[in-house]
Amino acid sequence: MCSSSLSLARPEFARFSRDVRPLLRGNGEDRTLVLTDWGRSRSRNVVEALEPPARGWSCIVRTPMGPVPYEIMEMYPAGQSIFSDPSGLDEGMLSYMDEEMSVVETGGCLEWNGIGRPDDTEYDLGNREEGYAFRKLRSMVRFQFPDQDGMTADRVLFGDYGSLSELGDRLELVYSRKTGKLRNVHLMEEGRKLHLLSLRAEDGLFTLKIEGARRFHSGFSPPWKRVVVDSETGEFNAMGYNVFCKFVLDADPSIRPLDEVLIVDQDDEFLACGKAVVGSDLMRGSRSGIAVKVREGTTPSKRDPEGIDEDKN
Repeated sequence: MCSSSLSLARPEFARFSRDVRPLLRGNGEDRTLVLTDWGRSRSRNVVEALEPPARGWSCIVRTPMGPVPYEIMEMYPAGQSIFSDPSGLDEGMLSYMDEEMSVVETGGCLEWNGIGRPDDTEYDLGNREEGYAFRKLRSMVRFQFPDQDGMTADRVLFGDYGSLSELGDRLELVYSRKTGKLRNVHLMEEGRKLHLLSLRAEDGLFTLKIEGARRFHSGFSPPWKRVVVDSETGEFNAMGYNVFCKFVLDADPSIRPLDEVLIVDQDDEFLACGKAVVGSDLMRGSRSGIAVKVREGTTPSKRDPEGIDEDKN
């Protein structure tokens, strides 16, 4: 619940501000539609107007956590936070919101409260953006997985393609038949269908599949999201067995509990991918407990490791 400036001391605010800023820079040319009433962000009226948006426009929701690109509004923490009505916020929170909005780079803003339709003379609903699903996917990937030395996670996974049409039939987005929400991301390569990512319904974040993890391992250099284990015990991790803290030699200092991580040996040979149970400091300092729940390993195994089917729904 975010209702006063006391909430600004929460670490989620600092992390969110850091992670979302690269998505707010844009190209400086697109105009920005600012949804001022965050409580309406998932209303049918707003969804119909913003998915997809008018051509040449990007959409941002003004929230107590700062400006949120509409494409990631359902991802943690924005999508799982309860915000007070705008009239119930104190001066400190309102000042913070104004300060955060100043980082938005745009060719001009149009504010909309989510009621009726945006100004038709400016925001042309008859001229919608094509390939919005791909832009949304890239924004979601960039928000969850950090950049490294100018290289972004979406470029590592999908290349430098600027639109879905450029990828052609290579990219397959699988949606839930019940909810219509994205569930799985596949990429065709050399006649093989590679399962890169799955989306968790409960928090709107991705689980990393083995082929997506391979791409991140090749595209990002150490220590990016890596947990380093001894090569001897790493053989078991490659077969799908969990990583225990006492076998962790090193870990990326940025790793936090529940992060998607890569398991490698001392020579940076890729072994497996999974979900961090504890942060990097505890992984390296503890002599007991699970460090990473392995989802998939690089070595075929008859064993069905814990967590391997967590994306099924």
